[in-house]
Amino acid sequence: PLLPALAALVAVRAASAERRARFVLLVACACGTLWSVRSLDLLHAKRELSGRILSAIAEDPRDIVVTDQFWLPTELGALWFDKRFFLVTDSRALSRLAERARSQGERELLVVSTPGQGTGLPTASVRDARFPAFSVDLSRLPLDTEAPPP
Repeated sequence: PLLPALAALVAVRAASAERRARFVLLVACACGTLWSVRSLDLLHAKRELSGRILSAIAEDPRDIVVTDQFWLPTELGALWFDKRFFLVTDSRALSRLAERARSQGERELLVVSTPGQGTGLPTASVRDARFPAFSVDLSRLPLDTEAPPP
């Protein structure tokens, strides 16, 4: 936020209008370039985090993936034919899903949740300090007991 204000100040002090215009254009181009480089860096880091989450879930032997993260199923299109995804919003929904899975012979569910908010026994964690909202914990939820709340 400081760079554009500084550019404007220097432009006002420049000798001619043409010189001011060139300077402002130069600063605007520099700001745009820096912003683009930063954006590409963030995009690369987010794609890398998504890849790590995808790998962690793909390597997990459990077939049913349960999450309270609304964005997660859209990140896992590559696993569409390998895993079954369920979005749960509360403990009642999780209990109903666990009961249905248990009745169909499933022994465990994979729960993917916000770090520190998981249900079940922790198995893995995929975190990135730059993207705390997209960091997740993976845990297994055995179905031989009553399902605890998410």
